[in-house]
Amino acid sequence: MIIVSCPYDGRKVRQLITMLLKSWAATEIKRLNYVQSYTLNDKSIKKHEEKILLIFGADATKLQNLLAKQAPDVRILS
Repeated sequence: MIIVSCPYDGRKVRQLITMLLKSWAATEIKRLNYVQSYTLNDKSIKKHEEKILLIFGADATKLQNLLAKQAPDVRILS
Protein backbone atom coordinates (compact mmCIF):
# COMPACT_ATOMS: atom_id res chain seq x y z
CA MET A 1 0.00 0.00 0.00
CA ILE A 2 1.24 3.46 -0.92
CA ILE A 3 -0.19 6.62 0.67
CA VAL A 4 -0.41 9.77 -1.45
CA SER A 5 -1.48 13.30 -0.51
CA CYS A 6 -3.30 15.39 -3.16
CA PRO A 7 -4.35 19.04 -3.20
CA TYR A 8 -8.03 19.59 -2.55
CA ASP A 9 -9.44 19.62 -6.08
CA GLY A 10 -12.06 16.95 -6.76
CA ARG A 11 -11.86 17.03 -10.56
CA LYS A 12 -8.07 16.64 -10.66
CA VAL A 13 -8.18 13.85 -8.08
CA ARG A 14 -10.76 11.94 -10.15
CA GLN A 15 -8.59 12.35 -13.25
CA LEU A 16 -5.54 11.16 -11.33
CA ILE A 17 -7.38 8.08 -10.04
CA THR A 18 -8.62 7.23 -13.53
CA MET A 19 -5.13 7.64 -15.00
CA LEU A 20 -3.52 5.41 -12.35
CA LEU A 21 -6.10 2.65 -12.79
CA LYS A 22 -6.12 2.71 -16.60
CA SER A 23 -2.32 2.66 -16.77
CA TRP A 24 -2.25 -0.38 -14.45
CA ALA A 25 -0.06 1.48 -11.97
CA ALA A 26 -2.61 0.48 -9.30
CA THR A 27 -5.32 -2.14 -8.90
CA GLU A 28 -7.39 -0.40 -6.19
CA ILE A 29 -7.49 3.16 -4.85
CA LYS A 30 -9.33 4.39 -1.76
CA ARG A 31 -9.90 8.14 -1.39
CA LEU A 32 -10.16 9.83 2.00
CA ASN A 33 -11.96 13.17 1.68
CA TYR A 34 -11.71 16.35 3.70
CA VAL A 35 -8.38 15.74 5.40
CA GLN A 36 -7.08 18.84 7.13
CA SER A 37 -3.38 19.51 7.46
CA TYR A 38 -1.87 22.06 9.84
CA THR A 39 1.63 23.52 9.59
CA LEU A 40 3.50 26.13 11.59
CA ASN A 41 5.02 28.89 9.44
CA ASP A 42 6.54 32.05 10.91
CA LYS A 43 4.72 31.67 14.25
CA SER A 44 1.33 31.25 12.57
CA ILE A 45 -0.65 28.10 11.94
CA LYS A 46 -1.63 27.41 8.34
CA LYS A 47 -4.55 25.11 7.57
CA HIS A 48 -4.75 23.21 4.28
CA GLU A 49 -7.40 20.83 3.03
CA GLU A 50 -6.30 17.83 1.03
CA LYS A 51 -7.31 14.35 -0.02
CA ILE A 52 -5.44 11.18 0.83
CA LEU A 53 -5.25 8.26 -1.61
CA LEU A 54 -4.51 4.74 -0.42
CA ILE A 55 -3.13 2.94 -3.47
CA PHE A 56 -3.06 -0.87 -3.51
CA GLY A 57 -1.33 -3.25 -5.89
CA ALA A 58 1.00 -0.55 -7.12
CA ASP A 59 4.45 -0.85 -8.60
CA ALA A 60 6.24 1.87 -6.62
CA THR A 61 8.68 2.80 -9.39
CA LYS A 62 5.99 3.06 -12.06
CA LEU A 63 3.76 5.03 -9.70
CA GLN A 64 6.52 7.52 -8.84
CA ASN A 65 7.33 8.05 -12.52
CA LEU A 66 3.68 8.63 -13.46
CA LEU A 67 3.09 11.04 -10.58
CA ALA A 68 6.25 12.99 -11.38
CA LYS A 69 5.09 13.47 -14.98
CA GLN A 70 1.33 13.84 -14.58
CA ALA A 71 0.84 15.32 -11.09
CA PRO A 72 3.92 17.07 -9.70
CA ASP A 73 1.90 18.65 -6.85
CA VAL A 74 1.10 15.22 -5.36
CA ARG A 75 3.24 13.98 -2.46
CA ILE A 76 4.00 10.34 -1.75
CA LEU A 77 3.81 9.86 2.02
CA SER A 78 4.85 6.21 2.22
